[in-house]
Amino acid sequence: MLTFSTELLHNLIAALNIFNRDNASSIRRTEKMIQHISVTLEKLKTMIKSHPFEDLQDEIKFFREINPEFYAQYIYYVTIFNIQTHATPGLTKNRIRYLQNELRKIDDFFYHNLDFYRYYRTGRNNLDMEYFTRNNGEYSQTNFTPDLYHPFIDKEYCTLYSWKVATILANERLKEYISTAIAGEFSQNKADADIEPMQWTESKTGLYEIIYAFHASKVFNNGTATLESITRYFEKIFFIELKNPTVTFQEILRRKKGLTFFMDWIRNKYLSYVDTIEERNRQRRTKS
Repeated sequence: MLTFSTELLHNLIAALNIFNRDNASSIRRTEKMIQHISVTLEKLKTMIKSHPFEDLQDEIKFFREINPEFYAQYIYYVTIFNIQTHATPGLTKNRIRYLQNELRKIDDFFYHNLDFYRYYRTGRNNLDMEYFTRNNGEYSQTNFTPDLYHPFIDKEYCTLYSWKVATILANERLKEYISTAIAGEFSQNKADADIEPMQWTESKTGLYEIIYAFHASKVFNNGTATLESITRYFEKIFFIELKNPTVTFQEILRRKKGLTFFMDWIRNKYLSYVDTIEERNRQRRTKS
């Protein structure tokens, strides 16, 4: 069992490294990685069913050292996906506040699990029989430990403390990821200090027309940008909250004044502007 699961883990890490070199948008790339991890977890469950442990020591080693690595990858990339897709329109300070709140969640986890964290990180093993075997300890009525995730963990494939190890591993990586993101936001905030912010003051429906046109034309990221990522980006730069783009688009399809009402209006404004400039240039040439 240990040999098979270790090989499966190595294959997973290799696949994730390949995904990280993908040129797709960061959100789409993370989504693909989560899908791949989910498939791998199903393979791991099948493996646990078909390859029983030779003894308790093998079971402890698996649930303490190997199994958490799989779930840590899942927790890590799902959290990153949530951060990437979280709508934070407005000032940079709003995004920084959101990221700082994510850091506080991690700190809260470590605070509430400090004793186990010390047990795990100091390499103690006197409670391994209770923590890392499925039928000895934390699930018995005499040693029951109240925990938020306890009812949701499939006890056949993961122990409560194996899940906690996975969360520790993921959170240690996430602290670095989020701290780097916050530093980047602070740097961007300084760079943007002298740039006047642009707030969208026309109709949201008009902005949706432009977003859908950009998406259909595949003008961002070599055509790989999703409608969701384009929408989130417009929220960020124009200080506006955009909800339910598909609902608004259906309204555009049903309206009687045409599918490109706003873009036609922009086009006419642009042509009028060009005509004004050309007329001004003609008058200057006539005078000279």
